[in-house]
Amino acid sequence: MGSDAAKNRVFAAISLSLAAALALGLAEATLEAIDFPPDAFSPWVRRHDTGFGYAPSFHTRMRRPGEYDVAFDTNSNGFRDDEIGPKHGVRIVLLGDSFASGYGVERSQTFADLLEAKLGVDVVNTAVGGYEIIHQVRFFESRGGALQADLVLYALYLGNDLSRNNEWETAADGTLTSPKHSFPVRAAHAIKLQTLYRQVRYAARMQEEKARGEWEPWPDYLLSAERESDIIKRSTSYYMLHNDREGLYHAMSTVASEPGVGIPRGKRSGRAAYAAARTRARAARR
Repeated sequence: MGSDAAKNRVFAAISLSLAAALALGLAEATLEAIDFPPDAFSPWVRRHDTGFGYAPSFHTRMRRPGEYDVAFDTNSNGFRDDEIGPKHGVRIVLLGDSFASGYGVERSQTFADLLEAKLGVDVVNTAVGGYEIIHQVRFFESRGGALQADLVLYALYLGNDLSRNNEWETAADGTLTSPKHSFPVRAAHAIKLQTLYRQVRYAARMQEEKARGEWEPWPDYLLSAERESDIIKRSTSYYMLHNDREGLYHAMSTVASEPGVGIPRGKRSGRAAYAAARTRARAARR
């Protein structure tokens, strides 16, 4: 009797597993047939020097329902820009993240292209969505010299550029990696059910953020951002203007390697520091 009961339980478990697999397979096939949801925007590939970057010669569309639907194309270097030809005249190299890359706008409306048209000089947009300071350092070290920049413009975002900067580390083989986050790399084929799940999670998170209202930084955030911004401005402006790539790399490395860059420092400074930093920030805007 006991043996028969055990066999029945095993048979029931196997039957349930097969039924679940069949249901998931049918659901995936149905979603594939109606192409829902559309493949998520994912232009990234792995890179040894920066961990990840835009795929070269990649062509897709960047969509967010009700907000934008724009073309997104990269050149053979993985930049959202034209192919880089021989240098003629002044060349500006733009470093940055999704803001500089131009999420949500056509390429002609990115400030890199607008600046290029306004100044009449070559502006090479190397920005990659998701990059922090450490990625800019690694990119500039490995690939910046070949671009022959007369001026380097770094568009710094005082958000994840600081708050996630020290979540990356260099592996034994020199690869930039993160023990906390998976690489946002493009898959050869996206599973529709997985994409749908991620979109539902994203929508729920957006609703939570909307319900919370305006984002409030942690007590030391503004103080940290103010300090790091001042360091960057003081230490990099000279090197950028004088095309000193080695000096610029050293200056940016100093900021990127500081322990706790942009990370909450407990209650060391507390609300008094937060209030003082916010007061200074407001005074500067007046």
